Amino acid sequence: MSTPLRRRPFFALLMSGLLLVAATGCGSSNPNISDAESALENQNYDQALQSVNKAIAADSTNAQAHRLKANIFYQQAQNADAPERRAELISEMRSSYDRAIEIDPGMQEAIELRLIQAYQQEFGRGAQAYNRADSLDDPETFREAASYFEAASQIRPDSVRAIRLAANSYINAGDYEAAIAPYERIIEIGDVEVPTYNTLAQLYAQQQRTEDAISLLEDATDQYPENADLRSQLLNAYVRAGNTEQAMTAYEEAIQTNPQNATYRANYGSMLLNADRFDAAIEQLRRAVELNPDNINAHFNLGVAYRNKAVAVNDSIRTLDERRSSQSEQLSDQEIQELDQQISQLAERRTELFRQSIDPLTAARQQLQQDASDTNLNEEQICRPLFTAYVQTNQREKAQQVEQCANFPDSGDEQ
Repeated sequence: MSTPLRRRPFFALLMSGLLLVAATGCGSSNPNISDAESALENQNYDQALQSVNKAIAADSTNAQAHRLKANIFYQQAQNADAPERRAELISEMRSSYDRAIEIDPGMQEAIELRLIQAYQQEFGRGAQAYNRADSLDDPETFREAASYFEAASQIRPDSVRAIRLAANSYINAGDYEAAIAPYERIIEIGDVEVPTYNTLAQLYAQQQRTEDAISLLEDATDQYPENADLRSQLLNAYVRAGNTEQAMTAYEEAIQTNPQNATYRANYGSMLLNADRFDAAIEQLRRAVELNPDNINAHFNLGVAYRNKAVAVNDSIRTLDERRSSQSEQLSDQEIQELDQQISQLAERRTELFRQSIDPLTAARQQLQQDASDTNLNEEQICRPLFTAYVQTNQREKAQQVEQCANFPDSGDEQ
């Protein structure tokens, strides 16, 4: 699987000029509230939280206390060194503000304004860290940026922009596992665009969460049935999961939809080859190399399909020959003659299949020698069936030319 691509934002990220000032209120008759406000002014956050919690314990419906508690959390967050701790405090702040609004809806407008300011401030800090990380190409600074964007998304849970930048920051930091949760949240919010599905599927695959990738990609291909990238990822996920029959059915459907897709045909042909369905494999692989003559694996698999079919024919020859030998006394002269004729015809067919394997194997070897970047094959793997094909077609000189490359322990024929 390809590693998810590093993503840079295509827009300027600017630090907001708005500053959030934690309000201390206008004085309260509640001594615990007053004590909390005084402690907050002195940045004694532990004491402030202790006093405001006393006020809430005495009256859990005290909206002013919950609002003040949120202010304490936010000011505490501004002084937290660890980005992760900031995010925790921001989450606590949001919860306390939500509780205050629940108790007293009249506070909503003022609190919403404060949350907008807080969001802009966190987003701006994330932007600064992101741009700094981008210029330094520094994973840890990208991680710092992610924490700011995460905090911003906690303030505004519907902000796809902040969540996406948090995910991108994690990707740039090389923490692909951490990028999964933000992308899952983006989809939960309802941003179900193709790039979102594509990236999350790649992240699942990178973490070997194949079943999650399948579930995601089945939904994605239902929404975007014509998208080749999503369908390819789903097909690969089926293969990784070992769902061979499901994958083969999906490949058939994909080829019907997009018959000019060489990759679909090459992959489907490879699966058919593994299932010993040689005729169908040859059909798909021949079409694949016609559509993309540079596909080394498709050429190799086509050659192997011809070779394996030749071996299957040879097995039939062996069976008939064993019958002829073991039952010679019981067989009539005509039956023996018929068996000999069948064996002769099959032998010709076997030779022709070995002959047909030579061109695609030779093409695979030549392309491998030019550029091996798109395949895991090595030359020995190609030379072995090529050597066998030369021997079986009585091309001894050519067989000798590839014998060393094939690296056989001896030069006996492969049957």
